[in-house]
Amino acid sequence: MSEPLLRLATLLAALFCWSACDNVGRAFDPNLGNGGAASGTFIQPMVEQGATLDGRPKVQHVFPEGSGWPGKVPIVVVFNESVNESTVAPGGAEPPSLQVRLADASTGSGGGLEPGGGLTTSPPIAARYDFLFGGRVVLIRPSADFDTTKVEKYEIVITSGLRDTDGIRFTSSAEKVIGSFTPDQDSSIEDGEILTVLPVDNTDDALREASVYTIFTKPAVQSSVTTGATGNFVVRTGGSIIDGAVSFPIAAVGFGASGQDGRIVEFKPAVTLASGSFDIVFNDTIGFGTDGQLDFNKSVPFAEFATVAPQAVTSVKIGNSPAGTTDKISASNIASVLVDIELPATTVSGDSVDVRIYGLDKDGGSSGSFNFVDLTETAPSSGSQTITVDFSGQLGTAAEPHFLEGSISLAARLSRGSTRTGYVVSSSQATDPQLDVTMPNLALPGANGAGSVIYYVDQDYLTFFGAADEDLHAVDLVLDAGPPPAPGLRTGILFGMGDGSKFMFDPISLGRRTSPLGFTLTITDLAGNIAPAINGEIVQRGVVTGSLSGGTLTIEAYDEATFAPVSGVTVLVDPGLPTTSIAGRVTGVTGSDGRAIFTGLAGPPATYSVTLIRAGYDLISLLGSPAGFASLPLRPISDDTATLDGNVTYSATQGSSVMLGCNILDDVRAEEIRTTTASPSKIPATAIRPNRPYVVTAFSGTFEPTSKTTFTNFACSVCGVNGLLKEAMQPPVAVGDDGTQAMVLLPSALAARDLAAKYSKDLSTWPGLDASDLVANPTVRVMASLFGVPGMTLVGVGYSKVATGTTYNIDGSYCLGISLSVMSLGPKFWVSTEAIDAGGNLARHRRIIDNPTLGTTFPSNALPGIPTVTAPSGASVGSPSVVYQDRVDTSSIPSGLGFHVLTATDSTGRNWRVIEQDTTTVGAEVTRQLPVMTGVSVAGLQTGSWVVFAESVLLYNIGFGTGDYVLEEMRREEVTYSRAAPKTFTVN
Repeated sequence: MSEPLLRLATLLAALFCWSACDNVGRAFDPNLGNGGAASGTFIQPMVEQGATLDGRPKVQHVFPEGSGWPGKVPIVVVFNESVNESTVAPGGAEPPSLQVRLADASTGSGGGLEPGGGLTTSPPIAARYDFLFGGRVVLIRPSADFDTTKVEKYEIVITSGLRDTDGIRFTSSAEKVIGSFTPDQDSSIEDGEILTVLPVDNTDDALREASVYTIFTKPAVQSSVTTGATGNFVVRTGGSIIDGAVSFPIAAVGFGASGQDGRIVEFKPAVTLASGSFDIVFNDTIGFGTDGQLDFNKSVPFAEFATVAPQAVTSVKIGNSPAGTTDKISASNIASVLVDIELPATTVSGDSVDVRIYGLDKDGGSSGSFNFVDLTETAPSSGSQTITVDFSGQLGTAAEPHFLEGSISLAARLSRGSTRTGYVVSSSQATDPQLDVTMPNLALPGANGAGSVIYYVDQDYLTFFGAADEDLHAVDLVLDAGPPPAPGLRTGILFGMGDGSKFMFDPISLGRRTSPLGFTLTITDLAGNIAPAINGEIVQRGVVTGSLSGGTLTIEAYDEATFAPVSGVTVLVDPGLPTTSIAGRVTGVTGSDGRAIFTGLAGPPATYSVTLIRAGYDLISLLGSPAGFASLPLRPISDDTATLDGNVTYSATQGSSVMLGCNILDDVRAEEIRTTTASPSKIPATAIRPNRPYVVTAFSGTFEPTSKTTFTNFACSVCGVNGLLKEAMQPPVAVGDDGTQAMVLLPSALAARDLAAKYSKDLSTWPGLDASDLVANPTVRVMASLFGVPGMTLVGVGYSKVATGTTYNIDGSYCLGISLSVMSLGPKFWVSTEAIDAGGNLARHRRIIDNPTLGTTFPSNALPGIPTVTAPSGASVGSPSVVYQDRVDTSSIPSGLGFHVLTATDSTGRNWRVIEQDTTTVGAEVTRQLPVMTGVSVAGLQTGSWVVFAESVLLYNIGFGTGDYVLEEMRREEVTYSRAAPKTFTVN
């Protein structure tokens, strides 16, 4: 190419670059970054009332100048456009690019030559930087007062690091001195002066939306500054005083009794200023120190300014955000983004509207580097209107977006000729503008080995819980109509969401299901990206139901820790109750679905006993059941629990501690977790049941309490940060993992409710409990059961006091806010009284709170009788026979169901759990032969010493019946629970 053509091409390329750059100063700044390219490294998203202009930023005013200033004087620098705040005061080891420093006395500048020839520069003074007027005014407040006795000159310097919001340097030289001053006023002078007003005197382009500031040379007596008809700091036009309010908007220590800096006063007009001229007027009643007053040379008006003609746009927002979202750019609209700008009534046809969309710069990474795209549109008519600026194609595509995903901001201003308003910026707090083109993915529930999404539930009700890989805007759940029984609802009602993208639906009745129920889940993220429909199956575990009609019995074995089916399980089926004979026994082995099916059995009213055995698991038996289907849990011998731990935050007092509730505590006897008075904020590691969503509550106080109110602070994981919001349960914890909690307790003054009245319990009426020899006073807890949520959760604390003999008065307090928050989960509140005698027998009674709002309770005739085990007289050959007392009266409450559970543990720690629904007369002695292992090749418990204990449970459930229940409801609907002291059996 010839030299003239080369020069022409270079010139055309430069012209093209200038025309493409919103700020043509970029073309002249070779140090902008990335070899001179328009990098986003130094671009700052526009702030409210900010301004941008072509070329380098310029300094318009610097205060103070000259001498005579007090030691408390601040420094004000006024620019013609907004500066990049992060370049002004970067923080850390990097010095500010706008700095105040001591001028060298020998040179009159900040630099001098040492005798050895080295350049010296005084370091910048430590100071606090504040930004006013959209970053066009920088206020520098030194950390320490100037020493006025030294009569030293200070200079204000800008280095090459300072840039405007578009990334353009103030100067390409190392530094530039923009002003100097000497703080040498006698410290005995109390009068204060006005350093400057903002807008500065004679400004002719003030924004109509801006406040008016006064910067004093020292702190004013804040109560002395007033406005209005009799005020001493007023703004007026044509003699009329503008209505507004004065305040001290900037915090400071030592510059005002209120903690606000008395040197900076803001007058905020009650309405947007009109276009025109304004006066700023003072009088000398503004006080300083003890006797000082304002010295302003009696200038009336003190200053004047004029506002621009155009008024700022009213709002700027994404015009085609996905349905239900605001200011979001998603995969559905990135290629065709529209921005709506609402224009004010003062708009004139032909006004220009400049619009910017800021986002994370792709070359700068996600560490805070920004860039923007901008377009200009013309107002087609005068007056209020909404115009739409079409950014189609400007932001790339979902596959290749122009910005990195993350926060964006929108900014718009109105221009009329050479006059511009400040920018109006979309509110990050109000609408959280985002660019997100990635579809959300479901993290919970998980997929099974075949790739299907499976939701396991071991409750009679489904409280569908899930979590995604990002926060969600909406979740929709639809259940299939069948197979039967039909669910109580087919369309889920969202209970709440929460941090970490979790979500939860209100309970839906499932009945007892023997086959999976299909569901469709649709999740939408905060940007409006709708993931493809997720189809899966709800699988109910722990179900005992159906009849033996047709002679078919289906047994299902599942892992209690993971809910997964367990194959290879040996299943023993004995007719009726077990005996020492195996006559009539049939056996089978579960397949890959965890099921074994037996046919040709006797139909109803026949009953069968079922035992499951597999290496690596405890044993389980279900005795004398008439059901045609039984889903039974096998507990792993190892890797069977998860852990709950963490910390609580509250103002601990001497002797206080915290009680925490969790519905999935592994030990059925435990109703709470306790911190210690030595470490009141540390949650001790506690075993919990894995793979189940859970609720955590916490209560602080002095425990055990002796009076009401029994706790001082509380927290609830499903009640949000303020104790009243609905939030999804905590996500399940995998086997062996920790569910680490960080709970912040709230004052309980407005949330606590005391029981309306105490009531008494005579523990001598609890059969089998030695009420005269208890290890301590009975403990009292207030518990809550929720539909579809396993177990019970602590919601309050109570106490017992001896009334007379073995009779105790029961009283306590609970958190009413929890009841209100979880109302749609059908909460039942119970006052739980638990006693342990010296022999090791435990009995627990739960009395329902029939009106949580009032705190009234409803008595019942239920008694927690101890199922006392009779120790055998000698050794057993093979599986032993166990004798215990049936002390469960199912008729004592409406819809009562009773269960007995025998647990035998061998010397290796392997357990055998034997469950039987109570159908016998209360008070009868029960003898149960454990199923014998004759002819069974799979090992059961080892011979030797077995520890055997018995448990009895009385529960309430309207929908259950004989041979028709869900095993886990024993925990959720418990009315009484009792556990007999263990006995040792010798088995040969």
